[in-house]
Amino acid sequence: VDPPVEVGPGEATRVLLDFDLTHTFHPIPANDPLTATRYSLHPVIRAVILEGKGGIAGTVTEPGGTQPAANATVYLFAPGQTDPDHALATTGTELDGRYALIGLEPGSYDVMAMQGTQSATVTGVTVLADSNTVVDLVLGPP
Repeated sequence: VDPPVEVGPGEATRVLLDFDLTHTFHPIPANDPLTATRYSLHPVIRAVILEGKGGIAGTVTEPGGTQPAANATVYLFAPGQTDPDHALATTGTELDGRYALIGLEPGSYDVMAMQGTQSATVTGVTVLADSNTVVDLVLGPP
């Protein structure tokens, strides 16, 4: 882990160890993951001391905003970025559409949810230390 996470003797520290599965498995052949015959494994791991960090949490719903979007993917971006391959973090939604991105440095981010051909984006989301910012997304046409 770079930079290293250090915990001193006799100290208790909350640490997040996050495996980013969307960037860990690479299909072979790369251009057709649904018919891949094998996968290359390159673990992408993030370790964060949670003290002083914030988070973004909310719900993703289908068009109309009444039905939860189960198994949607939520991407966290630096402001202005939109390419999922350059996401700072990703997570999936639960069956009820809820998601959470934790262990984030305070600052400004863009959040995008995708499910199939539908997506939703909220820009300029402010994350504060030791708190969660609520961001709900309603999917729609791209």
